[in-house]
Amino acid sequence: MLDKIASYASIRESDEVLEVGPGLGFLTRKILAYSPKLLQVIEIDRRLESYLKEKFHDSIKIICDDAMKIDESSLVSDKFKVVSNLPYNVSVPLIMKWISNGEIFDEFYLLVQKEVALRITADSGHKNYGAVSVLVNYLCESQILFEVMPNSFYPEPKVDSAVIRLKIKDNYHSLKPKYLLLKEVTTQLFANRRKMVRKILSKMHNNWQIILSELEISETARAEEIPRDKFIRLAELLHSQQ
Repeated sequence: MLDKIASYASIRESDEVLEVGPGLGFLTRKILAYSPKLLQVIEIDRRLESYLKEKFHDSIKIICDDAMKIDESSLVSDKFKVVSNLPYNVSVPLIMKWISNGEIFDEFYLLVQKEVALRITADSGHKNYGAVSVLVNYLCESQILFEVMPNSFYPEPKVDSAVIRLKIKDNYHSLKPKYLLLKEVTTQLFANRRKMVRKILSKMHNNWQIILSELEISETARAEEIPRDKFIRLAELLHSQQ
């Protein structure tokens, strides 16, 4: 399974790679086999920091800190390729943090809980569809590469897992200015997912009826019924008419 992750990542000798939560370094070793230009690992556990230093010496750079608090822009000279078995309890916050600073990232190859993978790749009508589905796919291309069964781990978790690929879009810089408004719109609508869209948008914009009509979205629609592409157009129209 670790070989598959490293293989899918297509690591080149010119790549700067970031790994979060290396643990005992099993995936780390697979990444190093591809001889990246630089491999940096973020590990919050100081006991593991000592172990990793002894195991890998100067082959990696170890940052002993909380990945949610680090400013990654201070660590990279060009762009990161992230290859990681993410700690499941912070996987979504980490991904959202990274894509909001997508200028310093290229691709992500991430082992996450299967439910998270489905949330990220879902479109309207799917039970896992939500704000994360819209926001990640606005700034990234996403796909599930393969599923991972619990017996691939020791000890076995009680959930299935999956490996996903996220690729920052080439036009990221033109998309970024509208991202905060898209985030506000999607967060508001999905936080009130049982309410009709008109009840939320009427508090956000004076021309909400015109915008919904242009997008052919029913005033009585609910958040889970609106496809990702229409959420994006919704934010663009709200942005243009501010």
